[in-house]
Amino acid sequence: MLGVAQNRYRFAFCWITLLCVCVWSHGVRANAFDEAITAYDQKNYDQAFQQFTVLAKQGHAKAQYNLGLLYAQGIGTSKNLRQALYWYKQAAQQKHINAMYNIGYLYQHSKKPVQDYKAAMQWYLKAAQRGSRSALVNIGEMYFYGQGMAKKDYIKAYAWFSLAASRGSRRGFHNKDLMSLRLPPMDLSRGESLYRQLRGQYLDPFLK
Repeated sequence: MLGVAQNRYRFAFCWITLLCVCVWSHGVRANAFDEAITAYDQKNYDQAFQQFTVLAKQGHAKAQYNLGLLYAQGIGTSKNLRQALYWYKQAAQQKHINAMYNIGYLYQHSKKPVQDYKAAMQWYLKAAQRGSRSALVNIGEMYFYGQGMAKKDYIKAYAWFSLAASRGSRRGFHNKDLMSLRLPPMDLSRGESLYRQLRGQYLDPFLK
């Protein structure tokens, strides 16, 4: 968890998701994807990197996502965040939700010149619109810390943590509860009002 030293509150936030192991398609490419996953599981990282690269260049969305992960973490290849972003974006173009989230994560948590809070928020919102609970939490984090904005906004942070909590996110519950302890009643009421405004787009469609 990340500490918030100035007020002794501690918040739990979301991190890069693990390798995706589900099969994207049937036939040859599905078998090749399985082989790449097996290579990774057996710690044959160089082989896994090569196999994911071949599939990614053929347009396999989950291979593109996994290749982004390998570049981001420096597994089977040298760490290269720009390449990670490139392959995540290729997967995101095919509506891969975790890729959208990871793009936001890299823009938020990397150092400059990769760091870009405005881009992070844009990608988190795209992921949240498609149902990512983790994105909801990290949007709340950005408002809490005032990342990419003129000042911190605890009311908006509370609203986004509340959305995540309503989706069943333990991190969302944790952060919402801590925010409820620090917000004065009027701000808490405003946060609840904003939550109700946002839920039609970021919550209700995923509860059906």
